[in-house]
Amino acid sequence: FFGEFALFEGGIRKASVESNEETELLELDKPNFDRVVAEFPAAAGVLRMFYYARLADTFLARHNLFGMLTREGRWDMVRRMTLQRYNPNQPILNEGDAGDARYMIRSGNVRIYTGRDADAITLADLPVGEMFGEIAVINLQPRTATVLALSEVEVYRLDRESARKLLSENKELATKVKEIAEARVRSTIDAMITGSVGNTGR
Repeated sequence: FFGEFALFEGGIRKASVESNEETELLELDKPNFDRVVAEFPAAAGVLRMFYYARLADTFLARHNLFGMLTREGRWDMVRRMTLQRYNPNQPILNEGDAGDARYMIRSGNVRIYTGRDADAITLADLPVGEMFGEIAVINLQPRTATVLALSEVEVYRLDRESARKLLSENKELATKVKEIAEARVRSTIDAMITGSVGNTGR
């Protein structure tokens, strides 16, 4: 079957499906899907595991960082993530907030900047697949920048404990994430000194 992403996440379709030959399908719409999930918890569990597998084997498997995880590692990560949505010009993180999670962009684009109003300095514009929020999670410090949705944005949120557990169990991944975080710290310092965007560490 197919189409489960939008049912579980309550969003719009992320792909098109085209028939290559004469095909008959059984359709389960959202209201009936929700009723089945509510009335048959065991069936809901099976469907959710299938959803986890699809997500782990598609989006995460193709990611330049998380693709290095084992399938079991990606499954564990998927089970710990939550999907969040933001409207254009809506802040996702605010500079100075507690660093309680890291994020990965599923759809849309975000802008990272430091400072406020006329003193704001753009550090980077990030597209689909990029992560942010890792500096505060790694260093256990407040947020060093604000992240703003430039369009309708969907992000996967991984709480700090889960993120730190993931990195502690995957040394190669931890090294790559640390390199990105260090590059972004340098970029922030350079931008604050020069007033222009440097290397974003992407």
